[in-house]
Amino acid sequence: MTRDLGCRRGNAMRNRFVVVIVMAIGAADPALAQRAADARERLAAGRAAYQANDLDGAVQAFEKAIEIDGSVGEYHVWLGRALQRQLEHASLLRQPFVAKRARAEFQRAIELDPRNVSARDGLIALYLEVPPGLGGSVDKAREQAESLAVINSLRGHFARASIADRERRPDGMEPEYRVAVSENPDSAVAHLQLVQFLLNHKRPNDAFAVVDA
Repeated sequence: MTRDLGCRRGNAMRNRFVVVIVMAIGAADPALAQRAADARERLAAGRAAYQANDLDGAVQAFEKAIEIDGSVGEYHVWLGRALQRQLEHASLLRQPFVAKRARAEFQRAIELDPRNVSARDGLIALYLEVPPGLGGSVDKAREQAESLAVINSLRGHFARASIADRERRPDGMEPEYRVAVSENPDSAVAHLQLVQFLLNHKRPNDAFAVVDA
């Protein structure tokens, strides 16, 4: 629900751009084009495994995509996501290792593209979800949220609301959702986030007012 529709369109445009680049590379160097196609195939396999909750298979596929071409931030983001989900089921001995790897993948994606919204989203979620002993940090999440807000103001508001939620400050969540709605009146996601917040806090009348508006 937290994905902005505009961001989805942006991802679709980037995917089409990748296809164009692959075709251009193919015209100049068939070997490079084949490597790029192989990496995308591994990405597709990893995403299918991820959706099927086969996290080990997903991690292996994403690792292979990165082995083929480590310069694509999207591959690192997906590996970070798979590792983040693995962390939920990892043993106490493996948790520090998995958490460190997930964080490194998100950070690598940001190094490759500082405007990578998905990578910053993933890193914020990781900082908020894991305990300090595994690298969790509200302060670091807040730093990333401010950087994210510069790139995508809507996602920045959502990130700040998540931080307020983590700090158990509902009074800090509502203003972020309301500003998100006012700044993005055509965003269904912004309205749904506000409605969900109001319903979660037993304010159905206020929630219906948002829907009516």
